[in-house]
Amino acid sequence: MNNTGFKKMLDDRFGMFVHYGIYSAMAGRYQGRECKGIGEWIQHTLEIPITEYEAFGRKNFLTKPDFAQELVSAAKSAGIKYIVLTTKHHDGFCLFKSDYTDYSTYGFWGRDICKELSDECRKQGLEVGFYYSHALDWHEKDAGGNFHCIHRRYERHRNYWDYPDDNIDFEKYLRKKCFPQVKELLTNYGDLKLIWFDFPHDITKEQSMELRELVKSIQPNCQINSRIAHDCNDYESLGDNTLPIAPVGVNTECLVTLNNTWGYKEDDHNWKTPEENIGILCRCLCADSSLLLNVGPKGDGTLTEETLNILNKMGEWTSRNAEAVYNGVKGNPFSSLFPWGYVSHKDNNIYLYIENDKNDEIILNIGESNRMKDITILGYNHKPEYTYSDNQLIIKVLKTPFAVPVYKVEFDDIPVFPKEPLQNGDTLSLGALWAGKVLKDNENSTPTKLKYEKSTFIPDYGKNGLAINKNCHAYFWDDCKEIMCWDACFEKEGEYSATLIHASFTPEEEYKKDNMCDFKITVNGVTNDVNMKEETSRYSISRTSNAYNLRICHNAGIFTIPKPGKYRILLERSENGESTPVTSIEFKQI
Repeated sequence: MNNTGFKKMLDDRFGMFVHYGIYSAMAGRYQGRECKGIGEWIQHTLEIPITEYEAFGRKNFLTKPDFAQELVSAAKSAGIKYIVLTTKHHDGFCLFKSDYTDYSTYGFWGRDICKELSDECRKQGLEVGFYYSHALDWHEKDAGGNFHCIHRRYERHRNYWDYPDDNIDFEKYLRKKCFPQVKELLTNYGDLKLIWFDFPHDITKEQSMELRELVKSIQPNCQINSRIAHDCNDYESLGDNTLPIAPVGVNTECLVTLNNTWGYKEDDHNWKTPEENIGILCRCLCADSSLLLNVGPKGDGTLTEETLNILNKMGEWTSRNAEAVYNGVKGNPFSSLFPWGYVSHKDNNIYLYIENDKNDEIILNIGESNRMKDITILGYNHKPEYTYSDNQLIIKVLKTPFAVPVYKVEFDDIPVFPKEPLQNGDTLSLGALWAGKVLKDNENSTPTKLKYEKSTFIPDYGKNGLAINKNCHAYFWDDCKEIMCWDACFEKEGEYSATLIHASFTPEEEYKKDNMCDFKITVNGVTNDVNMKEETSRYSISRTSNAYNLRICHNAGIFTIPKPGKYRILLERSENGESTPVTSIEFKQI
């Protein structure tokens, strides 16, 4: 796979997703009926016939003349470096001139929205990418959308109300519409940063490979996201509104929308605050992920006041902290998570993004042989006090007048970071991402690295036993002989309370929550049962509509650490019960 283009994307770090189409003019309602789901699915949710949907679009979907100029200007002011436009969403309506359909803005009223936007992006110095729904198309009888998901639940996402016969000729749709239109998008609009495919159910490996070859034959440097399916991608798109946790060694992209929906809905006022969106960007930076932040313009192409306010505030933040956002910033170099925020690094510097400033000080173990030079706060004249001794950095937190201040820690040389998880302050956080696995009765052996299961659209997904899924949770843990383990360092002797943290089950997996497996944690020869019957607390890592952002905590008792040093920590599951997506184990000194 060619990752040259994605290296540039990672340097950019920050893109804008734009969901725009006839559904934007409907704004979540049609003939007095409300769309209960996301806005861009209104035709499917309300089963609107093609003839009615098209008639509505011809009458009501009218893009204002300066749509592109205003959108690109708003993106640029936020510090966004590229825009990805929905050229054809699942409704099949195209925002570009096509020789293969008149069901488009050009066929309706002679405007090529893709050309207007791509020209304006280049005029203002932004790059452009195109979204194209390659398998699902409600305007076409032979498009895909029927599939059996991994939860053995049959779903019909295709247009069954206009075309009730499920005996489709998907190959015909690919040849007559999909492949020719992809060729048009790659030929008629200059160099594209990326092409963003979506909803690949029904597509075969051979068809995905042919689609990839088509893209690369026209634009070799155009990057392809993972929803092309069958491992034919250049980078991995996370699930909708799924937040990254830490670097996983694979080029990733996080796609998050500003409220609950992607396409505009006039009644959706559940906006994330500017501060929450800044925090999501920081999380992406520290996970080596690019953030694709979605906006849903109104039917005329204008952005809501809430959207403009969020973009303006994010622009203030990216401008002040540009050196910690762009130009080669790399993710968290430690094998630890931090309760106060996130860490990235570049050259001789590490950057601390302080999302939670409730603590008076930050304690960070930064390893041996790293000579400190200075600490400053980007865009702020006041410098924090700090001490550095015995590999431990203690920073006095300053109250600043802006959200998520970034502390720049400079070293004389490029720092060398510890590989094992380290205690920071009174907390040792053991993320599942940094765990290995050993077998029962062989617990002292060299751990096997957990496989990273990067995509659901490849044949061997989930066939490797205990592994890490793309949300950085332990998954596919069906063999109770496999044990998770960490070799981690406690900095202080004493007693520590232990907590097991796991993610919520997805809506498809809710039936599992009443039959979770049991767990045991072993440290220094002492084994405690985890109380899986009761929750001590729960919290969300961000207000997004994704079950995996919820964290549920369970008490794992008290452990005594007799002296500072490295200890092997084991987590084993019971034979009975359903596998639970483990996120981490947290030790807190009492």
